[in-house]
Amino acid sequence: MQSKPQIKVDSREEPEVIKRAEKHFDVTVEMMEVGDVQFGDLIIERKEVADFISSIFDGRLSEQPINMSRFPLRFIIIEGDFNDLRATDERYRAYSNKMIYGKIASLEINYDIRVLQVPTNRAFWIMVDRLVYHASNPKVIERSKLYIPKISAEGSKDEVLSAYCTIDGISEKKAQLVKDKYDEVHKLIHASVDDLCEIKGIGKVIAMKLKVVFHE
Repeated sequence: MQSKPQIKVDSREEPEVIKRAEKHFDVTVEMMEVGDVQFGDLIIERKEVADFISSIFDGRLSEQPINMSRFPLRFIIIEGDFNDLRATDERYRAYSNKMIYGKIASLEINYDIRVLQVPTNRAFWIMVDRLVYHASNPKVIERSKLYIPKISAEGSKDEVLSAYCTIDGISEKKAQLVKDKYDEVHKLIHASVDDLCEIKGIGKVIAMKLKVVFHE
């Protein structure tokens, strides 16, 4: 019988979550400084949909990618459905899918973190099992991502332009104007709301949305 892969799981995970992990892996439970699951060079942060949204706006999702940077293979796996969350909890109805996907785009472009989404915790561990199994195959790992640029520019997929288009109220034309001034996301991060308002067609509301999504 083939032995199970050995992984580390953060001790702050709930007992039922760790039990599910043990069905797939040989688990060592310990307090982890970074991430929730580690397998060699692979680090995975697990976030339920409500926690993912909250961590965008309280700043945690700005610190965690930096801490994950020493691992060559970096993943965030979101557990749950944003539409279901909004339908059942009015506190999250102000956060559109475009705003959320904008942040996901920022994570992937700025920090080379691949973001995936699964419906349940059971599906989370099936996904982890797949990533662990393919951890030595760069092509499979590279294809494992939630955000895929959808806007073509000059005959090729333009990740920055596509990321800017995820913001509510920004058309491809306005996104191109933003990109003309801030051709890399990290440059936009350091721009002020007033700086953004200097761009034709970008008012204060849209500028503030850009700052919320694309912040350090």
